[in-house]
Amino acid sequence: MAEMFIDCDAFFASCEQAINPSLKGKPVAVVGSLETSQRGVVTARSREAKKFGITAGMPYFEAKRLMPNGFFIRGKPHVYLDFSRKLHEKLVTYGQYVHPCSIDEFHISCPEGYDRASSIADDFRSWTRRKLGITVTAGIADTRVLAKLASDMGKPDGLKLIRPDRISQEIDSLPVDDLPGIVRAGPANIPRRR
Repeated sequence: MAEMFIDCDAFFASCEQAINPSLKGKPVAVVGSLETSQRGVVTARSREAKKFGITAGMPYFEAKRLMPNGFFIRGKPHVYLDFSRKLHEKLVTYGQYVHPCSIDEFHISCPEGYDRASSIADDFRSWTRRKLGITVTAGIADTRVLAKLASDMGKPDGLKLIRPDRISQEIDSLPVDDLPGIVRAGPANIPRRR
């Protein structure tokens, strides 16, 4: 048995680049609203935009200051949902259990093991690049949590396996907040004394 986690790379921004090829290789930020620079926030950014320090959740006015010549696009949820539907439809053709975790993340259980999971991942990654014009990263391990961690380690556009006999070598040196669901504690996370 192997668990696989598929995570689309910079999904909303990648979809925008796929439907408008002139944006390929350009710094793109998808923003919830462009009408008001005071309320809009970045919901996704391309790899190129990340180099400018653009982060998800960043206010639009701050992103515009950091990336004045970037491309800011109002989000198109119906387009992203259509891409997500196509991804899901393709994944179910492999005959495995597919669980959508979010619009751009999928968990797949592969009872046949690592070789079959790797074969599916290779084929699916090739298909998404060829048919949809976007990239995805796949992580494969023997648990869902480790598969998610493997996908994070393989980004972008990669395939990362964490085999049972290599778990310690793969994760022992990682910071604990690299584990899915773990958040680094900071001043805002520390409960106040009454």
